[in-house]
Amino acid sequence: MKYCTNCGKQLREDEVFCSECGNAVNAAPQQPIYGQQPYSPQQAPQFQQPVQVQQPPYSQVEEEKKTLATCALVFAFLMPIVGLILGIIGTVKYKSEKLKKQCIIAIPVSIVVWIINALVLSMIMMN
Repeated sequence: MKYCTNCGKQLREDEVFCSECGNAVNAAPQQPIYGQQPYSPQQAPQFQQPVQVQQPPYSQVEEEKKTLATCALVFAFLMPIVGLILGIIGTVKYKSEKLKKQCIIAIPVSIVVWIINALVLSMIMMN
C-alpha cells in the first residue's frame, strides 16, 4: 500500500494520481511527445513580450539648434554685454564643438567691441 504525500489518503499501487486531491504519486515525469505542448492550455505559462524601443532613422535625429551661438555672435557686435552673456551660456550648454567654438569666439569679440565702444564714448565726452 502507498499513501498520498499531499493529503495522506491510502492509494492502490497502480494509481498515478490521488483520487482525493489530484496530487501526482510516484509518477515518473512524462516527456512531452514531439509537437505537443508540455502544459495544458489552462496551465501554460504566460510570458510578456519584450517592449521594443524604436529609434528614429539617423537622418531624423535632431541636431543641436544653433540659435544661441548665432545670437551670441550677432549681439557681440550690436550689444556687447548681451553677446558676452550669451557666449558664456553657449560654451556651457553646447556639446557640439563647432557651436561651442562659435560661442567662445563671441566672448572676446564682445569684450573688444565693448572696449572700443567705451573708448569712442570717452573721446566723444572729452570733446
